[in-house]
Amino acid sequence: MAYQWIQLAALATNSGADGTDMEAGQDAMAILLGVLLLKILALGGIFFLMALQVIRQKKNAASAADELDMGVDLPHELEKPLVSPVPAVEERMNSLAFTPPRSWIAVHSTQPQDIETALGLKNLTRCQWDADYCSLADSERELFIAPPIDGWTLIFGAGLNRFGIDPSLAFHYFRQLSQKLGTIQFFHANPAVMNHCWLHASGGEIQRAYCWNGQASWNQGPVTRGEKELHMRLYDYGCGPEPTSQHIYNSAQDHLTLNLDKIYMLAGFWSINPLTVDISHWEKQEGLRGSF
Repeated sequence: MAYQWIQLAALATNSGADGTDMEAGQDAMAILLGVLLLKILALGGIFFLMALQVIRQKKNAASAADELDMGVDLPHELEKPLVSPVPAVEERMNSLAFTPPRSWIAVHSTQPQDIETALGLKNLTRCQWDADYCSLADSERELFIAPPIDGWTLIFGAGLNRFGIDPSLAFHYFRQLSQKLGTIQFFHANPAVMNHCWLHASGGEIQRAYCWNGQASWNQGPVTRGEKELHMRLYDYGCGPEPTSQHIYNSAQDHLTLNLDKIYMLAGFWSINPLTVDISHWEKQEGLRGSF
């Protein structure tokens, strides 16, 4: 570029009185100025595009961070703000709070007959609500379908515990069940061994599942907003706390214990918390009891 300017200056200086030479020098000057202007504009455009790219990348990174912090909402998850996740015991807890169910299913339906058919229950009987007799039956083959409440129907029974222990069995069973009933959820909590599991399925698809049986035996789907807001302790599939440090290991175990308590609140966030539901509604109606 410097060499071109020197040539231009020389051309302008050496131009004689001849008008043609003078015009040629002026034309060369104009051309070079035009080329220089185009190069400046091109460089400016390149820098502008680079700046836009940097801004776009920062915005995408911020959006990704926000999504990671908040988790995602399940397609059929009810929008329930978690303002006060722990209810006041004297105001909200029901009789189930003293003997919390280990396993239960929540079905987004108000048709117990459809649920009974989908479950394939036998020896059906109608019974009034009784926390000891109906919902927490000891039989491994019996279930109790509670009367619908707030658009959901809860199903209790010791026979559901197997699904919290065997993720493979749970995957196939609840995938097929959701094909028949639509949106369903499963929860399991066993404080004796700290096993726990929660699952959300709809239309034959498992959208979110997490199970812990000494290690993370199932972790499928994106972490939901409810899990994030409750600060649930989650591990990748096949992983668990490393006992390299006793303090770290004890802290991890404490978090797992908290998971057990928070499962009921997670159920309230996704659908219905069985420990805080108004069971007076159940006491006024009959539920269904049967074996499967």
